[in-house]
Amino acid sequence: MAENVDLTVFEDEFPGGNIVLYVHYIDEENPKLSLTVKHVSSVKSPKTVGDLLEEFLSLYGEKFSLGLPRHRAVISNGIDEIKNSRYLPVCFENMADVFLKINEEKKEGSMESKSSYKAKSKAQKTERKRIAKDKKRFPEKKLVAKFQEGMKQQQSGLLKKAYEIFHRVSKKCESFPEHPIANQLLNICLEAMGSIHLANKKFREAEKIFSRVPEEKRSLRGWFFLGRSYFGIKNYKEAVRCFGNAKEKVGKGQDAKETTWDIDVWIGRSVYKSKPTSNLPIEIFEKVLKESPQHAMATLQYAQVAVDRGRGSDALGHILQTLIHCSQTLKNKVDGDTVKLAQRLFAQVIAAPGMVDILLRTIASAAQSPPALGYLANVAKENGVIGGCSELLSRAIAISSIKEGSLLNLSLSLVHAEEISMNYQKAFDICKSILAKTPEVKVRGVSHRDIFKIISKITKVDHPSLLQGSSHECVGWEPIGTLEDQGKCQVNVPHLNKETKTDLGSCRCTYSALELDSIGLCFAMVKLMYTAGCLQPLPKLINLLLPLRVNQDLHLTTIRNEHAYFTCISHVLKRFKAPLTERKERKVIYFCADSHAMAPAWQTLELKGVEYVIKPMVVTGLKCWHLRAESRFYTKVNFENAVENIPDNSLVIFGFGEIDCREGLLIAVAQNKYPNLNKAIECCVSIYISALEEVVMEKNLEAYVHPIVPVLDATRDTLTKFTNHLRNRLKDSTRLKYLDFFPKLLNKDGDGLNPLYELDGTHLSPAYVPLIQEAMEHVSE
Repeated sequence: MAENVDLTVFEDEFPGGNIVLYVHYIDEENPKLSLTVKHVSSVKSPKTVGDLLEEFLSLYGEKFSLGLPRHRAVISNGIDEIKNSRYLPVCFENMADVFLKINEEKKEGSMESKSSYKAKSKAQKTERKRIAKDKKRFPEKKLVAKFQEGMKQQQSGLLKKAYEIFHRVSKKCESFPEHPIANQLLNICLEAMGSIHLANKKFREAEKIFSRVPEEKRSLRGWFFLGRSYFGIKNYKEAVRCFGNAKEKVGKGQDAKETTWDIDVWIGRSVYKSKPTSNLPIEIFEKVLKESPQHAMATLQYAQVAVDRGRGSDALGHILQTLIHCSQTLKNKVDGDTVKLAQRLFAQVIAAPGMVDILLRTIASAAQSPPALGYLANVAKENGVIGGCSELLSRAIAISSIKEGSLLNLSLSLVHAEEISMNYQKAFDICKSILAKTPEVKVRGVSHRDIFKIISKITKVDHPSLLQGSSHECVGWEPIGTLEDQGKCQVNVPHLNKETKTDLGSCRCTYSALELDSIGLCFAMVKLMYTAGCLQPLPKLINLLLPLRVNQDLHLTTIRNEHAYFTCISHVLKRFKAPLTERKERKVIYFCADSHAMAPAWQTLELKGVEYVIKPMVVTGLKCWHLRAESRFYTKVNFENAVENIPDNSLVIFGFGEIDCREGLLIAVAQNKYPNLNKAIECCVSIYISALEEVVMEKNLEAYVHPIVPVLDATRDTLTKFTNHLRNRLKDSTRLKYLDFFPKLLNKDGDGLNPLYELDGTHLSPAYVPLIQEAMEHVSE
């Protein structure tokens, strides 16, 4: 018969969360009374081990007429007796067994001598005074409060701040080596610090931190995380030992079963890494799946083995099962690494020839669901498998409709997939086809029929006549109308302080999802036409679409990227007097960059008496960080395709890094991935230069590196440091030449953008192109 008693503790003051304890009388082989104690951290009434002891003794006395002797009853954790004054959260782990025992009576004839007794008594008194003094000096409440602050920072994703707090608390605890609560709090802090390193895949640092906790004091969590650290540094033998020790500390109940399954999977992973031909890992995964058929990581590891052994089609069903499981986020809590592995494996399998057909047969009725195919296409795209993405989207579009609701969204996704592959003609044809099929779709009086009329006769989107303004396939050039929000930033700059983040819930937008998809498709078409050099019809098209921006915060919606490009192009073309009307031959300078390729695109400059036109090679959203060797993110694939489309021996300008400064570097430092901003910049610049030097050498390019564009006030300090480091690193490069005109982009005080080069609050004006010419002439001398 089990009894239940709630013992509570105020979690803001004492470390630990909700735990369940099982209390027994240790001298009973089959306990007459097992007390289940629920420790709930929500009430301001801290409970001690003494309180727990009293609860058990009281219930034992009530149940049995002869109770246990209170004056000799103590609580033990199996190793040491625990002081009655210590608080529950710092003594026990969740699901722990707590034992009560009775101290033995002193045996007859074992009397101590008077001198021995006095010496012992004096020593005990001295020790008690020292401990009491330590207890008085040890700032328990203050340090526990600091620890809780660190936990809140960690939960908010501010891992650097959290780590610094844990480190300070641990150093203070180390000053009280014999204080029990100090030791307990020290071990908790070490585990928290190690978990931050582990989250950032700093496995060696994590291993060093976790190893500082003595083995006899190491918790289940400590052993488990130490095992994962060893796994990360490829010490699989030690990883298995740690996972085994963690398994020995698992308690009882359903949560304990799930913990055991998780540990078993990691043991199986470790064995597989060290012995890839062994059947033991398969047996481990099968055993877990027999007991827990929906276990995501076990399913994936089983699939991983199949993929590695050339049986991708056999693995597909398991991978899909896990993807579905992971997508049900409200029902299933799956860690991010599991989700990423599922998506990576799916993309790896689907990339093989013929696998899309096998996929459609595998998912059966789901193959007739456009949203399901769209989801799988996006998984393929995010992992760089653009061919599979396009094929799945094409299948989805074929069975979708306006009435069904996903046609425009899927079409927009397919247009972007073709952009990644640099297939601008195909992307343009998709836009034309969808506009022709949906003429009645209308937003604020602007219909697809109206838009289609402007572009219907254009057959080749990159025909030279469309760049020169002499085409007979479309309307002629006209001035751009009034632009709303001139100078307003059209991109979102992330803030590390969550209180200052933009409240998307207050977004001023009255459009439905269908209307946003319609606008997004039209904006994307403007972007790809501009990039391909189809300038002549753009003013007419832009003027038709401009009213759709009025009084709408489109930069805070699902089409914010399409809107940013559309706004930039509108501002640039407003400064064009006309397209390149002269039909003379010009050499080409390729400008390979993110959205900052838009401003100088199709402008001309002269080098050594030769006239050049700047042709954009756009890689949307690329960070320098994406160019690292192991990355297969779609922006890197886009970069590779862009470079592939640049002829050998060409003149090229590369312009990346602004997005790193805006979205990546400070966040990475805040997450403790780097000790400081300088280290983060150093790493990022090294990746960037290595990637550029590789392609320059491969294609024998004459390559120049553009400075980072200092338009945004919020990021100017970061990108100034980035630009300075980039310039210094390129001094030693024999393959890359730095265009050193960054100071000229700033105002006379150096704290803002030069007004001559203002455009849309995000990009530079084409007026800065002479600075490019001047810098290229200078480095070529």
